[in-house]
Amino acid sequence: MSLVTALPVLLALLAPQQESAAERLRKDCRAALEAGQDDRALALARQAWRLEPGHEKTSELRAAAIVRLGTRLMLSNDFERARDLFREGIATLDTNAMLHLGAGQAAKELHDRSSAIRSFRRATELDTELTPAFVALGSALYEQGAFDDAKKALARALELDPKNVLARTLIQRASDDAKVETPFRTHASRHFELAYHGERLGLDRFQPAILEYLEQRYALMQELLRKQPERPIRVMLYTKTEFQTLNRNADWVQAYYDGKVRIPVDSWQRSKGRVEAAIRHELTHAFLQEVHGSMSAWLHEGFAQRMEGIDKKIALEEIGNRDLIDAKKLRRPFVLERNPRRARLLYAQSILLYLEIEKRLGSRGIAPLFERIVRAEGTMAEKEDAALESLLGVDLEGLIRILGSKLRTATAGR
Repeated sequence: MSLVTALPVLLALLAPQQESAAERLRKDCRAALEAGQDDRALALARQAWRLEPGHEKTSELRAAAIVRLGTRLMLSNDFERARDLFREGIATLDTNAMLHLGAGQAAKELHDRSSAIRSFRRATELDTELTPAFVALGSALYEQGAFDDAKKALARALELDPKNVLARTLIQRASDDAKVETPFRTHASRHFELAYHGERLGLDRFQPAILEYLEQRYALMQELLRKQPERPIRVMLYTKTEFQTLNRNADWVQAYYDGKVRIPVDSWQRSKGRVEAAIRHELTHAFLQEVHGSMSAWLHEGFAQRMEGIDKKIALEEIGNRDLIDAKKLRRPFVLERNPRRARLLYAQSILLYLEIEKRLGSRGIAPLFERIVRAEGTMAEKEDAALESLLGVDLEGLIRILGSKLRTATAGR
């Protein structure tokens, strides 16, 4: 080969290698991730994957984009899209623990408990030091009633992070629930799982009537909210002693919902009216949580009291001449309030605010209000205020001012 013919070959060998199209896409994907452009990053990773299927770096970038985007979708309550995204990532990188953790969280929100547990367990197997995966697994097992397995997962979480408050709280709850609920028997109806101590034969006589009442209230809630939960609602009936053992809230709490409807009842015959009122109240919390997710305390409690049948006059008497509570405090969980008198004021103000909304929107306007809150973006306060402004023309603070003005007028007219 002459020097003239060899020259192009030598120049080609000496010239820097041009980066491939796939490498350019990966480079742009990294830049998009650094800039927080998750959608663009995922689109670029998908393009790179099509050019070089199975490339390790592309798979890792794709997983990183999916974790970021999937987390954002879950914060927006778009759990189905988040689940599909995490599944896409797992299909190309099954060894990524964060993808399995995300898939489990989405499945849990979609009430697919068995899939959630499988995903959480896989995440803990892939990364034995991923504390959130052990907490999530323990939480899911606790909700399923697998108390011993839940405690094992939560104990591992505490080994990794001794200061993890959620893990410590859940492991205590699993221990307490196991102590009380192990002898419980479950009686199922179409939409409920009713459980109580198997030896309390007195309740067995009234079990069909209790389930029938639950189903009646379920039908009413379904008609009002235009939706229904995707899984049975679990209702637990305790003796007063059992309830006191499990009640982690303020002493004034007489029943509560924390994923289960928990109600004390020593005698159905003697306390039927009180128990039915508690069912109406706590079932409202359960229904609203299951079909729409989290809402602020004032709206949850205002709606629940309306369904319970709380008298407006009682609320007005409770408030009297006292100053109204601001929006920020009304949005916090009421069970955090230890002072019974202060708690009664929170409840009284909430029912009056709810009645003001119902007066303006009508009973058929309540479902659209909840639906608008769910569709809105931002923090819970921002979402609620946006929905209120769109339907009523005022936010929560404005609604409080309207209520205050009406109360001053009523007081002056006495």
